[in-house]
Amino acid sequence: MIVKKLKANELQHHGVKGQKWGVRNGPPYPIEDTVLKKGTKLNTVAMAKKDNMESMVSLGNPEVYRQIKGLKKQWMYTYNNDYDQDVYKGPFAAYLIQSRGAQYLDEHKYEVVKDLKMPTKKQRIDEFAEVYKNNKNIVKKDLENIKQVLIKYNVGNDSEKKMYRNFNVKKFNINDDEQLNCAYNMFNHMMENISTSKTAQLYKQQIEKKFDAMVDDNNQGVYNDAKDPIIVFRAEEVLRTIGTMPINSKDVNESLEKVRKKMEDQGKRVKL
Repeated sequence: MIVKKLKANELQHHGVKGQKWGVRNGPPYPIEDTVLKKGTKLNTVAMAKKDNMESMVSLGNPEVYRQIKGLKKQWMYTYNNDYDQDVYKGPFAAYLIQSRGAQYLDEHKYEVVKDLKMPTKKQRIDEFAEVYKNNKNIVKKDLENIKQVLIKYNVGNDSEKKMYRNFNVKKFNINDDEQLNCAYNMFNHMMENISTSKTAQLYKQQIEKKFDAMVDDNNQGVYNDAKDPIIVFRAEEVLRTIGTMPINSKDVNESLEKVRKKMEDQGKRVKL
């Protein structure tokens, strides 16, 4: 399905406990899941360029897409919540169209084939701290690079922007909780760039030894108030393909408008 380019009216570039999955009874969010239950249905939005037929065929097939993500040792970014479906079929799809030149978009559907172990927020931060302890020079270099990107593109709310500006990478003290949380927050902006971020690669190698999936901290509650974005490790092993659904321009515009209205009701603007 061809998706027409959208106008970027007032869209901002996003840049760079207790309950179990499938038993969502409402706020408060975020919910700290430690198990992603077998049978949970997950979705992901995939793109392909019209002028790249091999890519189009591969990414347009949910089974091949799942295998490719595993073979390339990438993580699969998924969602489950009904509101999140609008977030990813709306603003995120618009981002793929405008920034990545997407001509074809699909929503791939999967099912979890076994209970997946997930880390708590503390465990996620602890894993980052461990990577830092063993690779200080690498992590500091990546943190300095991402800091400059975040400042350049004015990413975050007012408190986050101030936090990024004031963070002194050279004097980073891992034993200072405020500094550690800031560093982890900055690190999360590197997570989707595993191919270029050495820190993300090291983190991935380490956390996959203990867990099967984790909350996408960079998007949960941050990217247009996304509720349950989940990063799945080893998608080729832990997910079963259910099917796929083409996303057309009408789908994108309708979802985008729903998210825009919700964000405006809260005095916020949509982020691409």
